[in-house]
Amino acid sequence: MTKERKFRQLTPLLIKWEEEGQTIEGTLKGKGSIEFEENTVGQYSIEADNGVLYGVLGGKIIDEAMKDVEVGAYIRIIFLKEDKTRAGQPIRLFDVLIAEDD
Repeated sequence: MTKERKFRQLTPLLIKWEEEGQTIEGTLKGKGSIEFEENTVGQYSIEADNGVLYGVLGGKIIDEAMKDVEVGAYIRIIFLKEDKTRAGQPIRLFDVLIAEDD
């Protein structure tokens, strides 16, 4: 008889910011960077309370907020809206929060 195995996700599920108010919350498990569309952006792994590992690609707002956040911190990222810069370029606006007890 074959033993039934339980598996755990090792590769993060990439978050696609599509809806205003969309939120990811959990423990920051890793930080790095990746070349993306001719820019270097932050790459963050966040483990949700249910154990699912998510990947978040940064940008100006997220990367600036996350620069001093240590791995192991409990964070929340909220997609506020898509807007335009003064030059007319699209930009996504986020709130990035860290739990005060961390």
